[in-house]
Amino acid sequence: MKKLFVFLLLAGLASAQTIDIESEKFCRTGNFTVIAKNFSEGCYDVKLEMTSEGKLYGEVFSQDGWQSSFYYTSSICVPKKNSTEIKILTDDESNFIAVAKLRSGNKIFSSAPQEIHQNCTKPETEGWELVAAGITIVIVLFALAAYIKRR
Repeated sequence: MKKLFVFLLLAGLASAQTIDIESEKFCRTGNFTVIAKNFSEGCYDVKLEMTSEGKLYGEVFSQDGWQSSFYYTSSICVPKKNSTEIKILTDDESNFIAVAKLRSGNKIFSSAPQEIHQNCTKPETEGWELVAAGITIVIVLFALAAYIKRR
């Protein structure tokens, strides 16, 4: 009896529905792939909801152009297609939370929230203060030399 219970428990875990979010490194704009695993046959509306500090964040691209990440903009039809790509645009270079949602009728399935780190390179500013100070000193010395020469 114990073996049957363990088997049923493991069989249930093996077929659990999951939604994965994948992306490459990006800064401000990028492509995300939403993957539906172990979903029953049918078509599902898809959205990638992005939030920052508890508020909706960024936009997603659909056939109607750029719109809020509040909207469902894509679809997945299992088993023919179990993933879709969603192009995003963010307001700035902040990190954000992404949740993929699939909808079929009045049922909504959500992925686990995933913190997304943008890969934006910051310009090197270290040492530029000395360069600016040096240029300022050179300009002041030239101006002083020109002033003394006129006298």
